[in-house]
Amino acid sequence: MSILSGYKVVELTEVFQGPVAGQVLADYGAEVIKVEKPGIGDIFRNTDVFGLKNNCLSSHFAAANRNKKSICIDITTDKGKEVLMALVKDSDVLLHNYRPGVLDRLGFGYEALAEINPRLIYAGASGYGETGPLATFGGQEIVVQALSGYCATNSGKKAPVIVNTPSIDFGSGMVMVQGILLALMEREKSGKGQKVTTSLLGTAAAMQGVEISSLLNSGIAINWFEIGLNFVFETTDGWVLALSFFRDNPLGLMCKALGVEDLSKKLGIEKANILELAQYKSTVEPTLMEACKKFSTEEALARLREQDLLCAPILSVEDAMAQPQMKEIHAMAEAKVTGQRSLRVVDNPLSFSRTPRRETTTVALLGEHTEEILARLGLDQNS
Repeated sequence: MSILSGYKVVELTEVFQGPVAGQVLADYGAEVIKVEKPGIGDIFRNTDVFGLKNNCLSSHFAAANRNKKSICIDITTDKGKEVLMALVKDSDVLLHNYRPGVLDRLGFGYEALAEINPRLIYAGASGYGETGPLATFGGQEIVVQALSGYCATNSGKKAPVIVNTPSIDFGSGMVMVQGILLALMEREKSGKGQKVTTSLLGTAAAMQGVEISSLLNSGIAINWFEIGLNFVFETTDGWVLALSFFRDNPLGLMCKALGVEDLSKKLGIEKANILELAQYKSTVEPTLMEACKKFSTEEALARLREQDLLCAPILSVEDAMAQPQMKEIHAMAEAKVTGQRSLRVVDNPLSFSRTPRRETTTVALLGEHTEEILARLGLDQNS
């Protein structure tokens, strides 16, 4: 039996922040009922150009919505409200990522739902929090990257950098899962539910905790790659990353690995610490770069690893996912979809020694479980 078997979750979310939180709960056994707009559904169902062209389910949607049930109801109508209330009455968690105040105006605020289900965990994931001047603004990953300092942190002294992977969305979803599970644990003691909230902006700040602490307390802005002698070297057939972290005299080790004169001795910096070494980066980089260009990626890595330096090839996503180690850690899963071929999705990276995840992985078509859920609630789909 999976860890969350027996728990019921009503999910009112779209795109990534909220759905990825619901997906974790579903992966470990909770029955997650995703409420979607009739005819449209989650926006992520319609952002995959390949899926739209080939009349198949969106891989974008599949990446954040496996193991859930889909029910189509319009929660702005009397019928839709009746269905949602019936779902909430029998559920442990309501998860949403609407802007603050939207569900309250529809009659689904925390106080209203707590009256019909005092044990309900009411989980709200927003862009900027429940209150404040930005609270009612629409939250979006790239906008929050700009507002939170994330773009500047990742750019160093260069132009601001937009990080392609929605790491703040994902991080906020994981914080939301943590809050839901903690609230469920607390409910075991008190017997009462409560409201749990998090935001993209708050998560973005938390993710930069070390960098922000350094800047606010010492005025020092940290760029981790620029600390010490860290390089991206070109090879005859690709690129390698070589780091100086956690090693005594890393410059001497790099020179030995790449077969050049020991620049640490030449410059008299054999015993320099990592911050002192960083001042010599522009001085030593041309020599090391030129030396590495003589080797293939495999040869360069072998030489660097022989000196126990932290290093790695810089891989494409395709090559990264094809690594034997990805298979070893079960990074990928096949998600079954009714009426079409299965979709490949990245699996949950968390494993337990005793308790399993779900035996099969599925992704629901829009409204696939509407009839089943309404019948269970004793409601007529056509009434």
